Amino acid sequence: MEAIAAFGLAANVIQIIDVSKKLRSTSYEICQDGSTTQNSELETVVKDLVKLNDRAKSWSRHDSNARCPIKEDEEAREHLLSFDVLVIECENIAQELLGILSSLRHDGDASTCQSFIQAIKASWNSKYVAETKNRLDTIQKQLRSHVQQHITEAILRSLDASTV
Repeated sequence: MEAIAAFGLAANVIQIIDVSKKLRSTSYEICQDGSTTQNSELETVVKDLVKLNDRAKSWSRHDSNARCPIKEDEEAREHLLSFDVLVIECENIAQELLGILSSLRHDGDASTCQSFIQAIKASWNSKYVAETKNRLDTIQKQLRSHVQQHITEAILRSLDASTV
């Protein structure tokens, strides 16, 4: 029985050392750059996605009586409405993710203690960041499908018009 207890204690010590090493590494990264590399890269990608989403919003029309840029039928209007919903949802999730990432960034000079606290916050929030990123990826894939469908329909209409 004592051997099992000793093994359990050794496993716990190793786990504490591993977690401490990761926190120390993350703390150093935050102290040097204000954020982890992964979070900084994700923030850059999300900001770019927000810009693309703004372009998609300008293409998409919120007025149900407006001329549809695809074609004038009910199916096209439904396509645009679902596209609008996805664009709005994408914007909401992107802003949520940028808010999370901003709260994990340390601007200005960070002391070792402040960096360590930010590292703990980053560790605690890593699952939430990953879940939010996955939600954004899902919406982004669906938006991509809508755009591809629109392009395919435009090409097919163009081919139909040229064969007539």
